Amino acid sequence: MCIRDSAIIFPVVFTVRGAFRRREKALEHISRFRGSMVTLENLFDENTKMEEDKKKVIAKILIDTSDKLIDHLSKSDYNTSELDKTSGQIYLFVKNNGEFFGGGRKEKILRFLRDVHESIENLIVIVLSYDCLLQ
Repeated sequence: MCIRDSAIIFPVVFTVRGAFRRREKALEHISRFRGSMVTLENLFDENTKMEEDKKKVIAKILIDTSDKLIDHLSKSDYNTSELDKTSGQIYLFVKNNGEFFGGGRKEKILRFLRDVHESIENLIVIVLSYDCLLQ
């Protein structure tokens, strides 16, 4: 193998390895996002103090947040204001309906909500760094 071949092969190998690492990290964050969203859904759904119409409202907010994330990741859009607004509605729901969350339930919800936000931000950064590499 000559020097010219090495100069071509090694950068390709490093690029492929980097792409696989980004893919694995993205899958990890998507899994964390999905797991946290399902847990939030369960925490809201099993709340016996909350009326069914409130449960439907928060279920729709959770679905909208998930849809907005997928929509955002599928585009090359750097503006996250719509996604932030939609995901922020979860917190506003908890804040405005605090009477339904006793016995540490609110803290659990906020912890999983933090995981949702961290996963969203990490996924956005991974997609942005990938887009920067392509340019």
